Amino acid sequence: MTLTAILPTLRASIPDPLNTALWPATTRATLTDVVIDDVSMSYLIELSGVPAVYRSRTSAGVVVVMRVSTAGSTGHRTRAMTVDPGIDDGSPAWSELRLIGRISTARVEATTVYGPTGRPFGPMMLPADICEGDIVVAPCAMADVNDGALDRTSEMTRSGGHSSGTRAMFEGSHVGRWIDDGQRECTGEPRRPDHHDQHQPAATPQRR
Repeated sequence: MTLTAILPTLRASIPDPLNTALWPATTRATLTDVVIDDVSMSYLIELSGVPAVYRSRTSAGVVVVMRVSTAGSTGHRTRAMTVDPGIDDGSPAWSELRLIGRISTARVEATTVYGPTGRPFGPMMLPADICEGDIVVAPCAMADVNDGALDRTSEMTRSGGHSSGTRAMFEGSHVGRWIDDGQRECTGEPRRPDHHDQHQPAATPQRR
């Protein structure tokens, strides 16, 4: 059991640890996100909707981002939740399922996860306040994804399309090209000021 599982309030200052052997090599966790190849998974689904599949451009590995369909208590400190990863050719590593998009300081409870076929996985120790509509992410063992499909779904997203009930698949090299200097960075961090910002005069308060 991890330190954040024993003392869940620590999640407000340190992220839950990752099993690095199961994630792409460039994966890092933040308090509210998972970042791969410097691409925020939270930002990725702003472009595509959910479910979405991201294949790392720098190392072997695929990640699936999905929405929680239902979640609730099934007994004393036991819960169940359903998700739809939207994939047919891979299996998420459910033991690494983690919440993104917000911080949870709720205690962990044994949670059984059900996919769209009704097959149970787990139980996994997950925060007890995960609810319908939350976004979760997990690494995935997946067969090679057809590059043509990646190109088509990437083009759909660049043109403003969103997936609805179908998966969107992305390759890291595509995502990086969508981010302009003036837009929010993939990591979700504020844009760093450039030399134009540094020379902007400070606003002078107007006297009444």
